[in-house]
Amino acid sequence: MLHKSDSAAASSLSLALPHVAASASCAGDYPDGNATGVVAGTSMELSHPRLCLIVEGCIAQAMPEHPKREHVLSLSTAFGDAYLLQATSKEEMDAWVAAFHTACASLFARQRGKVDTVRLLRSEIAKLECSVDLDGKMRTMAELQLSAVRDTRSRQTITRDIEQWEENVERLIVELYRHRCYLASLLGNEMPNPKSILSSISKPTKQLLSRVGPLNVTSFHALVCARFPMTTATLQHRAGGGEGNAAQWTQKSTTSQPQQSQQQQQQHQNL
Repeated sequence: MLHKSDSAAASSLSLALPHVAASASCAGDYPDGNATGVVAGTSMELSHPRLCLIVEGCIAQAMPEHPKREHVLSLSTAFGDAYLLQATSKEEMDAWVAAFHTACASLFARQRGKVDTVRLLRSEIAKLECSVDLDGKMRTMAELQLSAVRDTRSRQTITRDIEQWEENVERLIVELYRHRCYLASLLGNEMPNPKSILSSISKPTKQLLSRVGPLNVTSFHALVCARFPMTTATLQHRAGGGEGNAAQWTQKSTTSQPQQSQQQQQQHQNL
């Protein structure tokens, strides 16, 4: 439950919302004050529970399908955590979703030294769309190669490559959806259709998520982030370095490319 706060805590990024029952801050937890967080609780009523959530890179979604409560929103973070928060009204819930996304978008642009956040997001979305298309083709080529190979050891290697390509595609799809959510919130548009991301989940991932809980954007995003979770040290390091930190984040994902990626890319170019 979100509790009312009478004053916003001092931080580098505050969420000022009408009738919203919390404030955003993390300056007390991070020396540089650049990470994005939400403090639920009040400064005057110390008897209420207090919790600081680091929401950089998060995805917030309304959950009208909740069986027992109304005005519930889900929040999945870059740490691989997932939370359910209840607002007092639909307007407050929508304001929270927009606040989470716009705050993350602003921080995303500031870390890269950009002023035009909308233009930056559109550029990032275009890059991610190309990456999703390329990695999807690489996965398809690996599947075709697997059907033509009979050697047991080679099949095991290709199978591992396919699994890695699937994880890469899922990570890119989540990133693409997250940036589209940020852009929609900045422009005041409707959130992107979650079916676009859920329909692209691989069969093994669907089976895993169906065993642990409901299959939705929140659980999928949390799972993908749990594979390579952020840490507080990562956030602090990224907060001050702009493009260099972005390159480091990219390097982390590229080190997990399949063993036969170069060979398959060469085959793709030959086609």
